Amino acid sequence: MTRAQHAFSNSLLLLSKEMEHSPSVAQIAERAGYQRQTFYNHFQNVEELLSWTYEELALKHFSTIHSLTHWEEEVVIGLDALMTHRVFILWSIEQYPNVLRQQLSMLMTDLMSDLLSALQPCSSLPPLDQQLFQAQFFAHGCVGTLFDWMESNFYYDSKQLAAALHELVHQLYEISFQRYASKK
Repeated sequence: MTRAQHAFSNSLLLLSKEMEHSPSVAQIAERAGYQRQTFYNHFQNVEELLSWTYEELALKHFSTIHSLTHWEEEVVIGLDALMTHRVFILWSIEQYPNVLRQQLSMLMTDLMSDLLSALQPCSSLPPLDQQLFQAQFFAHGCVGTLFDWMESNFYYDSKQLAAALHELVHQLYEISFQRYASKK
């Protein structure tokens, strides 16, 4: 994390409040007080800056979840971080609809894989390809739910949403494992 990366990210945040369309690299660099080439020394394009900004603002909170013990609380922190930047998030979803979805999909697949492993002892885990399929399946549902929440202007309380996601995923995994174990 360099000062320039933060300057470009802050520039993007400010421009998102002022512009209805996507800013150019030149506009971002000018607002940040740097030359265009400096931008390209750090990012390949605006989408990469956007991904980096998402990570810095909110997604880093989700990537720190490594146990079920405080899963809900840690998810609330990530959701609250998204809510804090609601104007930027809504603008970016409209301007770059796939960037956040792709990042959340990868992040949620990792989270669901970790959750899957934590919920059951290794002896009752399905084969790795089945685990990945299940993690992607549940991640897709979580990402869809998160996008519905964001696009509804963050209608639900973050604690309610985190609790509902946790309960749903936990129940679905239990059902999945019961079915898998009964087939063994």
